[in-house]
Amino acid sequence: MTSVRLFCSLSVACLLVASSAVRALTVVEPTVAIRVAAGEDYATQRQANPWDMSDLEDVALPESGQLVGQLLAGGIFSALTTGNDPGFYLLHH
Repeated sequence: MTSVRLFCSLSVACLLVASSAVRALTVVEPTVAIRVAAGEDYATQRQANPWDMSDLEDVALPESGQLVGQLLAGGIFSALTTGNDPGFYLLHH
């Protein structure tokens, strides 16, 4: 058997073994559905302002850089960049 045929045969065999190992995934625990209650929203409870992108208080503007015309509308932040290395930071108090 030439080295090319041997290489091709080994490659196909490896692919077959790898593909059969990937598709077998079974979750065994927990055996019943478990519902976990939602936790308290930190920003709403501690800062009285949820991080919902409804106002510019949700963005750390002083730390964001090379941005102009920052706007929040409908929960979407937009701005124009003024340089090659702009930065955008969410509020992180």
